[in-house]
Amino acid sequence: MKKEIRTVSETVKAIKDGAASPDGACRSFLSRAGNDTLGAFITLTPEEAYRGAVSVEERLKNGEDLPLAGVPVAVKDNICVAGVRCTCASRMLGNYVPAYSATVWERLERAGAVLVGKTNLDEFAMGSSGETSFFGGVRNPYDRSRVAGGSSGGSAAAVAAGCAAASLGSDTGGSSRLPASFCGIVALKPTYGTVSRFGLVSFAPSLEQICPMTLTVEDTELIYRVISGADPRDMTSVDPAPAEGKQISRMNIALWSPPGVTEDVTGALRDAAGMLEASGAHVTGIDSFFDPAEAAAVYIAVSSAEASSTLSRYDGIRYGFSAGTPSRTRGEGFGEGVKDRLVTGAYVLTEDGGSLYGRALSHRARLVALAEEVTSRYDVILMPAARSAAHRPGDGAGPAEDGFSDISNLSGTPSLTVPVKLNGDGLPVGVGLLAARFREAVLFAAGRAIERARGAFPHPSGEVE
Repeated sequence: MKKEIRTVSETVKAIKDGAASPDGACRSFLSRAGNDTLGAFITLTPEEAYRGAVSVEERLKNGEDLPLAGVPVAVKDNICVAGVRCTCASRMLGNYVPAYSATVWERLERAGAVLVGKTNLDEFAMGSSGETSFFGGVRNPYDRSRVAGGSSGGSAAAVAAGCAAASLGSDTGGSSRLPASFCGIVALKPTYGTVSRFGLVSFAPSLEQICPMTLTVEDTELIYRVISGADPRDMTSVDPAPAEGKQISRMNIALWSPPGVTEDVTGALRDAAGMLEASGAHVTGIDSFFDPAEAAAVYIAVSSAEASSTLSRYDGIRYGFSAGTPSRTRGEGFGEGVKDRLVTGAYVLTEDGGSLYGRALSHRARLVALAEEVTSRYDVILMPAARSAAHRPGDGAGPAEDGFSDISNLSGTPSLTVPVKLNGDGLPVGVGLLAARFREAVLFAAGRAIERARGAFPHPSGEVE
């Protein structure tokens, strides 16, 4: 039986070797996306995909070197693609069609990627379970009675289910890495600034980054190299550091296995540590790093304050849903989770709440210093990507669920999630890898070492390729 093409590298190789055509690869992924029963997509874009495949075919015939030749990519529905509806999973933007594309999509398209569709998310990326979308929640491809995680649950589920070879998510406090762990895929939250945010519908500008999500570390690194780099349309963007890795045998890795996580997660951390040691790395256990509850509290205060400002533009006057008056528009256009976050942010920024915001910024500065100190002593911190495997709807820990991930967003450091095992319920469990700013190459090297030692990871259907 012919092996299904699922990964970025498999797709590029098959197309460049002539074993598959861009159109054929496009049809294969779209056939799975068209049968989506997970709620992974808000909008499918077959016409755009087929037009893109024809363009790639012509460009290859003209001798262009396309690093992503014909690769079907899904894009989280808070990232703009010109002419394609961008809803942020909210009634507020239910019919919004941007006239411009995000820098990341322009770079992917230039490299030969084709658009499969726009993926589902927690409304305005405010959530950790994928349950709060105006268009319905996202289900986990390994067990449809479980959540896919959030907010980039649709992007994670689409890749895990073979509906796209890669996807783009966004990550404000673990929003790509947590669903990656729940869905058994890889996700990178890059160093702040190395990926342009132009065209991302902003939620909390000082925290968020656009993230590549794929089945393998190799594919994630390839997508990152394509989308990263300074952009004159994003004044916070910078060029990444040169791709100077480090041999795994020379790495000094800290294992942080804190309380408050399930035995599944503790076991995955032990397994990953063993895999890294077997690859030659020196792994040292550390008793403490940071308090996830503190990081979660700081994240809520800072992100809510920023959200109350960035979402103030949605008043029904210029674009989007309108109920006649700004107050009614916001009351009817936003879901309860978003309104709760905006009320919190508005209070944090009032005179009465100002001291709360000041304390949050003080704690953030302390967490930044702590992250810098620990990552200066170790090449990589091996730590939880989530508290548990995927839970059932309504059973999550709310904003505290991704407290382990918040440190990367608060400090601007890069973090990689890599799947390690399936638990006794057949659900994926991943681990997090954290490094100093601009040390993505070290994360990729450690992640590849885990993959090599782990072997192929089972797809949701049960097969291993």
